[in-house]
Amino acid sequence: MSETFAWGWFGVGFTRDVPARAAMAATVCGRELAVWRRASGELVALDAWCPHLGAHMGHGGTVVDDNLRCHFHGFCFDREGRCTRTGYGGRVPPKAVVRSHPVIDFGGVVAVWFDPEDRPPTWTPELPSTEGWVAPRGMQWTFAGRPQEIAENSVDLGHLTVVHDYAGARVHGDVRFDGPILRAEIRFTRRLPLWGRRGPITEHRARITQHGVGLAVVETHTPALGLDTRFVVAGTALDATTVTLRTTDSMRSLRHHPLLRPLGGRVPTGLLDALAMSPLHASFVGDVSQDVPIWSRKRVLDRPALAEGDGPIGRYRTWAKQFYRAPRVGLPLVDED
Repeated sequence: MSETFAWGWFGVGFTRDVPARAAMAATVCGRELAVWRRASGELVALDAWCPHLGAHMGHGGTVVDDNLRCHFHGFCFDREGRCTRTGYGGRVPPKAVVRSHPVIDFGGVVAVWFDPEDRPPTWTPELPSTEGWVAPRGMQWTFAGRPQEIAENSVDLGHLTVVHDYAGARVHGDVRFDGPILRAEIRFTRRLPLWGRRGPITEHRARITQHGVGLAVVETHTPALGLDTRFVVAGTALDATTVTLRTTDSMRSLRHHPLLRPLGGRVPTGLLDALAMSPLHASFVGDVSQDVPIWSRKRVLDRPALAEGDGPIGRYRTWAKQFYRAPRVGLPLVDED
């Protein structure tokens, strides 16, 4: 299992989709979960199967008095997975316990900690502040693949030109590998899409923070426009061959724009934000939609024929190996006489 699935933080849904008084079903690396909210808004993720008689609490479980109530026999579980009462009011069976998983809201994505050997988190991703930012929009794709291939895009400079028509893509400074976190700044130029039309060619500066192979934040600054955007990328293995990619995109509200700030409240910045978000969202979804068909059909090569201009793919792959704990066993070659 450790060879198949990486450990780390992985997205299992959008926070907007978690009901107020019911559970949401989710899957991470073959593990079924029931995700729900307490009255305070705190997210909770429990193993989905009720230990009483095996009902899937992500499909029908409800939230009652800050507990998840199984819809089959009324057994209730707190945020730690402990059964607080049965549906009959009698003694709680000692085995009536479900596993609880660390869970956070990561830029509009519900992210849970997964470790094939059930070890606790070794770090918690830094959550980007949402103050002054427009509410994120989300998109989801499911296809054949794995999270590591998606995360590799963060340092794959060559595909930015060939697939996305960026120009002059380069790493600014150095790529930093700090334990489970990768940081890099990529600079490039591209033609800005404006409501379906081809706009001016502008420079973009993208700061990438990759949290393991499952979560990434890309914060892009466009100096010519004074525009700041943010993209959250969350790739999660459903099983050994299938991945779900969830993304959110947002922008800093135009009410903070240097040209509009002196005007105070005299400009309807809410309307301007909505108008600006439309081409931004369409552009980001368009970029990812170009990648998905390639990801879903590509083959993973252990020894790729890397070339100058690829970007630091080799260093990325060396860094990514840490998320697979089990050593790979190689069989010795046998010479035949």
